[in-house]
Amino acid sequence: MEVSHAWRQATTNMYARNFYEVDNDILYARVDHAGELTGITAKEFPVYNYLIYLTAEISGGFEHWYGRLINLIISSIGVFFFARIVEKYFSREIAVYSTIVLLSSIWFTYSRMIIPDTFSVSLCMIALFYGLQYLYEEKYRWSWLPFFFFGTLGVMSKVPALHALCFLAIPIFDSKVKISRKLVVAGLGIITLALIYIWYVYWINHITSTYKYHQHYYVSMLEGAQQLLSNFGEVIARFYHSALYSYIAFTAFVVGIYFIIKEKRRKLGWILGLSSITFLIFMIKAGQTFYMHNYYVSPFVPTMALVIGFTLNKIPQKKWIAVILTLTVVEAIGGQYHVFQIRENRVYKYSLERIADKVSNRDDLIIINGGDDPNDLYFTHRKGWTYPDHIIVNRDTLMQDLREKGAKYLFFNMKHSNLTADSLGYPVILEEGDYKVYDLR
Repeated sequence: MEVSHAWRQATTNMYARNFYEVDNDILYARVDHAGELTGITAKEFPVYNYLIYLTAEISGGFEHWYGRLINLIISSIGVFFFARIVEKYFSREIAVYSTIVLLSSIWFTYSRMIIPDTFSVSLCMIALFYGLQYLYEEKYRWSWLPFFFFGTLGVMSKVPALHALCFLAIPIFDSKVKISRKLVVAGLGIITLALIYIWYVYWINHITSTYKYHQHYYVSMLEGAQQLLSNFGEVIARFYHSALYSYIAFTAFVVGIYFIIKEKRRKLGWILGLSSITFLIFMIKAGQTFYMHNYYVSPFVPTMALVIGFTLNKIPQKKWIAVILTLTVVEAIGGQYHVFQIRENRVYKYSLERIADKVSNRDDLIIINGGDDPNDLYFTHRKGWTYPDHIIVNRDTLMQDLREKGAKYLFFNMKHSNLTADSLGYPVILEEGDYKVYDLR
């Protein structure tokens, strides 16, 4: 069990498990930590979550690890198409070098987590391949279909994946490409943008106002820019550290930018420029969320890997390329060694559902300490509220309010708490392992 972004993986699985157990309507996803509310909410379009649900349907039961397997498969396919694109439009050597860098980057960690970031970009990589194929190769008349299908799913899954498709601006401005095909791609792009607007503007606002639970946070451009500038060091760290986990690779990226400008590499310049502009817009809209969560940089990493592959290809001696790549991979994977570790100090959470089943029904609302992290609540397989320890202990009026809203039990995790829940005055009905369960009825 991972500590890193366990909360995000828990919410992803909440969507999927509720599709499986409550309602499989993809327009009405649900979380467990909305208290007495229905939990119906809207954030990213839940393509990824729905695939987890479908896997549970096919296999006849829900398991926590389905999302890992799905993400790993789709992300691996995305890397394959990334390599095909680079090989086709640059060279085999650049494709090999870029792909090795991408595989050892932050993608190494997040392509196996239950988070849709590499998943969404991978779908757009597949779409980009077919879009370029449709534009440049006359015989592929139906390639617009997988382009539209995978591109729309990718961008709807996570809007920042859109910047991968901005590479299509290059053939759009290429006079060798038929105008009729440019118009088809442009028309499909407009449809995708319309669907994005419908979901992220109209539908999310509708769901939020109707079901009173909000999970979608973006800031104004001005506010976002101010947040980024006031924490500029953290913002830059996402690129020189989090993106590649290798100072060697980042140095090669900076050197590559220099040579792209110096040698006037138009194609690479367009890709880097368009990718950077679209990604910057996303960064500003995300604001402080961008630098607080390192996985937000992952959609930009394929662009960085391409530039690094270009840099390495300029080295005439193959042996030095092999040395640099080896050192890069060792440094990057070494910086992510934690993904190989099983967090033994967190395994006890797997017992939560068994503990909860001893004292309550699945439809009982509960309170559990843990701050804003819904991880423990997810593993109880219940719905309810999560609050920090000190609020639960000290705010009797809050507890009374939650009891009136239907809270029946308080689960208190003693393992990582310096506080005690004994002062609450509620009877302890079960004490097992690291948890005490209090009866609030």
